[in-house]
Amino acid sequence: MRKPIIAVLFSLLFLSCLASAEDPGNAAMILFNVTPAAFDDGRVYISPLDQYGRAGTAFAILSRASIDAERRQDISMFYPAGWQTGGIYHRCHLVGAQLTSGTACQENLVTGTEYLNLEEMLPVENRARTYVSRTGEHLLYKVTPIYQGSELLPRAVEITLYSIETNGLRMTAYCYNIQPGYIIDYGTGFYRAEGEPDPDDGLLMIAEGDLQDPASRSAQPDYILNVKSRKFHFPWCQGATDMSEKNKQEYYGDRQTLIDQGYKPCGTCNP
Repeated sequence: MRKPIIAVLFSLLFLSCLASAEDPGNAAMILFNVTPAAFDDGRVYISPLDQYGRAGTAFAILSRASIDAERRQDISMFYPAGWQTGGIYHRCHLVGAQLTSGTACQENLVTGTEYLNLEEMLPVENRARTYVSRTGEHLLYKVTPIYQGSELLPRAVEITLYSIETNGLRMTAYCYNIQPGYIIDYGTGFYRAEGEPDPDDGLLMIAEGDLQDPASRSAQPDYILNVKSRKFHFPWCQGATDMSEKNKQEYYGDRQTLIDQGYKPCGTCNP
């Protein structure tokens, strides 16, 4: 079920220490690479699409003015990477439409589940909007989709909120792109209900990044195993981070081998 994880980034804490009491926004400028001249209310900074047509990091500087200027626009003409018409998917804004204007574009959209959009991301957006409305402060709102290899759908979306004038709201939320009762192929966007026959004999598509030669792979393991619970996780999963070291084991290899050995995928990160 829903397991949003909210934590203060170590980097935020470190940068906060660098900022003086007279200039609490200094740390934010370092973290987001933003100069004072760029502090335009409501301005949205959006990455170009990558080689797979996927949206990257986006952030905005929120204020009461940006919220008041928001006008929701039609996005039905856009088709984010991995989009499948109908069913469980939403066109998910990275920077939410309720937070500022100028968010209706291909570069600010990912294919996400209804659960990701309404149960995971919307509460964070509501918290940001409420904070800005109540305090009148500026709030840096940064969103990064997390992809596995060349998969078209993000496995999760990381949202960082950083208040500039004070330290009243500084947090990071990890929002998982899952849908209860469904199995998702993040490589293509195809999905099926749990219990339905799998046309690939029970195998989900494995991203190209998982098929690389072991000699050329990065130092990061493919999965993190819990040898006690017999579950496996992506390295970025909070379940892997919180795991006891005595139960943790790094694994380099393919998914099916783990399943054949009796391991089960984590229900949160869906490896």
